[in-house]
Amino acid sequence: MMQQYFKRFICFILIGVITLNSNLIALANETVHIDSNQITASYVSELSEMEFSDIENLSADEVNIYFEKAFLISADYYSIEDKISALKAVSTFQKFRTFARASSTTSSLSSYTGNKGVAWVRDTGNSPLTLAEALSGTYTLEVDYLTYKYAITLYAAGSDYNFFTSLKNAATTAVASTLICNKLGISNMTIPSAVISAVVSLGWDIVNSLDRSNMKTVIDKMSYSNMMQVSFMTANNYLTKVYSLYSPTAKYNSSSDNFTYKNLKNPCSGKYGNWYANHIGYLYSY
Repeated sequence: MMQQYFKRFICFILIGVITLNSNLIALANETVHIDSNQITASYVSELSEMEFSDIENLSADEVNIYFEKAFLISADYYSIEDKISALKAVSTFQKFRTFARASSTTSSLSSYTGNKGVAWVRDTGNSPLTLAEALSGTYTLEVDYLTYKYAITLYAAGSDYNFFTSLKNAATTAVASTLICNKLGISNMTIPSAVISAVVSLGWDIVNSLDRSNMKTVIDKMSYSNMMQVSFMTANNYLTKVYSLYSPTAKYNSSSDNFTYKNLKNPCSGKYGNWYANHIGYLYSY
């Protein structure tokens, strides 16, 4: 009899412990707070080799394993769809991975003088992908600031194949410059050879794929001292180019027929990046 009472007592104790643990776990899951902007992705070599189709074909267990390797948090807090989207973002982001550089900065570029423009490129070592960016699949790795002369040359070159060929085969810079100005109805402007050669070197396939409609919307608003801002934005894990007008403080240099632009803004506030003068399309082709 005593043995039966003892067994019942032990069962009640075990039931109580199990119930208490279950309640504590449920409470923890309800009250846990994760700041996804403060969690950053670790490097996972396997993901760098995967395409989107590879990630989509992973088993649920494999998705959880890679997610936890990347973010060092429990995969149980997220849906399978969110985790797959996050892994796609990590995979793409890592393909452009750079090591942290002492020279990178969160500051603006104090000045640039020239006819091409500059590229701001995110330092993925000092500013790695955040969980918030990964879950949304939205982030920016490069933003270019194009001068007026570079922007119109790029736009004109994509007009049609015959015009591109004529520009490519122009005997002199003066002839090529005249072709561009006549095409766009612009007078009294000389396009430098460095700008023309840089655009022509991109090749017809690239300039033909430009979003000329959105480029024209910006060009129509530009003055000679303005710049065209081109943001290479990844949204929902697919790359898109966003064109907008940028109007920095600019001073005309008559001796060299160009402008000095002051305090070009860091396009991703708080993110570390490096500035590259006269290097348009540092990570991406136009």
